[in-house]
Amino acid sequence: MIRRFVLRLAIALTTTIAIVALLLVGAGYLALNTEWRLPPARELGSPSSLFDRDGTPWYRFAAEVEHQYVPLAAISPFLQDAVLATEDHRFYDHQGVDPLGVVRAVWQNVSEREIREGASTLTQQYVKNAFTGSERTFSRKIREAVLAVQLEKDLSKEEILEAYLNRAYFGEGAYGAEAAAVTYFGIGAADLDLAQAATIAQTLGRPADYSPIDDPEGTLERRNRVLDEMVQYGFVEQADADAARLQPLGLVDTNTSAPAAPYLVEEIRRQLLEAYGPDLLYKGGLQITATVELDQQWALERQMVAHLPEEVGFEPAAVALDPTTGDVLAAWSGRGFEVSQVDLALNPDYGRPSGSTFKVFALAAALEQGYTLDSSWAAPGQITIGDWSPRGGGCGGRCSLRQATASSVNTVFAQVAEAVGSGPMTQMATRLGVQSTLRDNDLTQVLGTSSVTALDMASAFGTLANDGVACPARLVLEVTGPDGEALPPPDPRQPDPDDVEQWSRRMGAEGWDIEDDPGGLGRCYRAVAPGVARRANLALQDVVDGGTGRRADIGIPQAGKTGTTSDSAQVWFVGHTPDLALSVMVSHIDGDIPLRNLPGCSAACYGGQLPATIWADLAPVLLEGVEPREFVEPGEGDGRDGEQPTPPRGPSSLVTNPQPARPAPAPVPTVPQPSAAPEPPPPTAAPPPPPPPPEEDDPPGPNGGIVGGLLGRDPDDPD
Repeated sequence: MIRRFVLRLAIALTTTIAIVALLLVGAGYLALNTEWRLPPARELGSPSSLFDRDGTPWYRFAAEVEHQYVPLAAISPFLQDAVLATEDHRFYDHQGVDPLGVVRAVWQNVSEREIREGASTLTQQYVKNAFTGSERTFSRKIREAVLAVQLEKDLSKEEILEAYLNRAYFGEGAYGAEAAAVTYFGIGAADLDLAQAATIAQTLGRPADYSPIDDPEGTLERRNRVLDEMVQYGFVEQADADAARLQPLGLVDTNTSAPAAPYLVEEIRRQLLEAYGPDLLYKGGLQITATVELDQQWALERQMVAHLPEEVGFEPAAVALDPTTGDVLAAWSGRGFEVSQVDLALNPDYGRPSGSTFKVFALAAALEQGYTLDSSWAAPGQITIGDWSPRGGGCGGRCSLRQATASSVNTVFAQVAEAVGSGPMTQMATRLGVQSTLRDNDLTQVLGTSSVTALDMASAFGTLANDGVACPARLVLEVTGPDGEALPPPDPRQPDPDDVEQWSRRMGAEGWDIEDDPGGLGRCYRAVAPGVARRANLALQDVVDGGTGRRADIGIPQAGKTGTTSDSAQVWFVGHTPDLALSVMVSHIDGDIPLRNLPGCSAACYGGQLPATIWADLAPVLLEGVEPREFVEPGEGDGRDGEQPTPPRGPSSLVTNPQPARPAPAPVPTVPQPSAAPEPPPPTAAPPPPPPPPEEDDPPGPNGGIVGGLLGRDPDDPD
């Protein structure tokens, strides 16, 4: 063991010396063959412009505070010292390149077997920002070192520090110390105290991720590490650092006039920053075309506002997309950042339990494994699977898969999930377009215990609408530079190509025909076979045509699924036509507060009530001018030769008679009605609409909370 360690140490030392020597030789060679004259500093550039898909100007991505150059004397000494402590504490001891820093960084890279940027002095960082750019190449690093040495000859240390502090990016669109001080604290750079200076300095490591606004808790930890480094390198006394630790962040509210559709703008900003970085976004003069159509966005917002409960905190979320392209056309995430920072529609950090909308993934997995819509299961009021006892039966004690979908029968779908397996069920969700984290070994997810976003569900149901072809949801259509050159737009919901290949191989091995470039866009993939999507759509049409989602019926070919979670804390309706996928969810911002006595709901709210009503009011507006199309019927052209295989018969006795035990259901299956019908009206009055059928979701049982939700509810509760 000791001999091996000594050998590794010797190799690391030898490698370190060799690399340092190579760097010095390369630097010397270029120094002798380079004109020792600094090029002009690059201009800071112009902002980027965002347009909707029709070319309507929407937003301008620019620094929140305009860049302002200030002399070093107008920058707080605390900020100067904080930056030096974190970025280059030997700044006054080197001549542009720090040999000790190079050795230290090379040793770390070799010992950890990982290449990192490292070793750049503050002078080199300024050269990178102002002259060479950030391309990670050996020649760029050598040129950077040569120019840094020349810069140290041309300018004093104070001039270099001043130039650096006026050009560095401190996050949130703030370039330079003055803009950073105004952005975070509403004061000039000269007035920053020790704690504020350390707060700004901590952003330099990763400005896009270390924002004090977005990550206040992490900022406090990193600020305090900066204070420790300032003590370590002699910039401040321990007592002063200890006092600064006790200060809150004290950020100023810089919220100016909000952009149109602010949550969409912020999500687009996040994707662009991840794809291109802040320099290109805020200074690159990009022309960005979004998938969103602002006319449809305004229409969606008007409908959502019309249905908003008066009590602040209860929020609907909605996402509308084109299933044939994945283009997000409109979205509602909340009333605005001045009310809530929570993005309920797009941000996976704020996903909500899906309720019975998740049953569609068990349905599709069962159809793929060979079960048919006529396959039937016992539908008792309660069953037990291991230590799980879901409740909620129907169909007079036995349901076909098609009937169980229309009536959202919990006990049947618990058995379906057990039959197909939790892994294949959650993998089906991922294949169809869900990107939120799911659990592979948890059958209870079939009743909606995993959290998803409205974007997840619109994307997944859109795949079924698109005959099983998944076009991942996207917000950015195209991006061009100021010279008109096209840049690859961000497409963060694209799955791993290896996963797509694996899914295709599996479907091909089972006899499904897998076409090249399904959808013809170069970005879509075959998620499920056409026959699976078409049969799933057939069952989901029954949900709207007489099932739990009939309040969403708008009189054209459509399909969908209702969902209600524990204690009615979240209610969903997700529906689609061949041209539109639209998900609607209503929840409280805090996530676990029951929805009671909201407009359009009974005492408790269910997915077939307010969300279905919102869907029915919104979808016709979004589909205005679109000729209704029929769904493709199952049958020929399903993409598979021969008949579906005999369903697998596993060892579990809970998979009850997977073959049809009774004739196929009628196109609109019979759904149980509430036991108590309303009093008949007087003969002269118009009859009231029939009460909606019960949705056997997973709202509250006798225990309340998650446990109660998994037990189900009495079948006479209204949907």
